[in-house]
Order: sequence, then C-alpha cells, then structure tokens
Amino acid sequence: NGSSAALARYTWTLALVGSVFTSPPAWLFTLTFALHSSLKLGRLRLDALLPAARWVMAWCLVGFFVLVLLIQRWDLRACRSIEAPSDAVCRRSEGTAAWMCLLETTAECEFLLLALHSYAA
Repeated sequence: NGSSAALARYTWTLALVGSVFTSPPAWLFTLTFALHSSLKLGRLRLDALLPAARWVMAWCLVGFFVLVLLIQRWDLRACRSIEAPSDAVCRRSEGTAAWMCLLETTAECEFLLLALHSYAA
C-alpha cells in the first residue's frame, strides 16, 4: 500500500532527524561530564568548550525547525488507514464499531502528533 510506505518512510525520517539532531548535544554533555568527574574541567577547558556549545545550540535550532516542518506534513488520514487494520475494534462488524474505530484510530494518531509536538518543544 502506498500510504503505508509513505507513513513508514515518514516515521523513519522523524526517527533519523530526532537521533541526528540530538547526538551532538549528548556527546558534548558526556564530554563535559567526564571532564568534570575526572576533575580536569578547569576554567581554561570550560572556555574552550564554549565554541562547541555555540555550535551545538545552532545545530539544535536547525533540528527544531526541520522537525517542525516535518510535523506540518503529518497526514492524519494515512495514519488512520495504517492503524485501522491492527485495531480489534475496527475488525468487528457491529453497528457502532465503525464509529468506535474512527474514534480510536483518530485518538491514537492525534496522540502520536501530540507526542511529536511535545518532543519538538
């Protein structure tokens, strides 16, 4: 299905963006913590880390805007069409099952979108 491939590609893109843009700050924090723990983080070394901290802040700002642009391309219909086959409510044939399926898949996809917005914030 084309929509499932698009959603999978979109999910992998979000995962890649999330990991690529959070790695430099994590490495800088790890380096700073290691230097501080070994008592080798003096004033000169701290001043030497400032250019790296500025670079990491710019990197995170670019990552934030890329993530916001990806969130704006979120397709609720594609998400619901992917979620529906895996939900037990959607496989029932009762009268209210269609409405329950619509509500459940919409809530799941909206929760995913909320999680993405929370991560970007």
